[in-house]
Amino acid sequence: MDNISINSFFGVSSGKKTLTVSVVPKDHDMDPHPTRVEATDHKDGTYPYWYCKNCKRYFEDENGNTEYSNQGWIIPKDHTVTHYDEIDSTCTEYGNKEYWECQECQKYYKDLKLPTLKIPSEP
Repeated sequence: MDNISINSFFGVSSGKKTLTVSVVPKDHDMDPHPTRVEATDHKDGTYPYWYCKNCKRYFEDENGNTEYSNQGWIIPKDHTVTHYDEIDSTCTEYGNKEYWECQECQKYYKDLKLPTLKIPSEP
């Protein structure tokens, strides 16, 4: 079921305000996933959750009392990263800023704001 928007006006000078009301069905029709699935290097995992087919929401409990927010049921996959130091450019060679490269997703990051990191130990 979708959210319903109710628009109302609060005087000429205050402008238009929007109130969003969530409509939750009286009865949940739960699809249970009560077992934790660990994340791997290539696939996200999940905390135990129950998915309601009626309201299309994810819950921490089978009764639908505690809703997960912001995809909180997902355990992000691990990232193994390699660190590269900043190198100053010269007259003849390009330099680079400090960065990290993920071995799994082949992406470059300017900081360590990844969900989960495995940083290989130095030999």
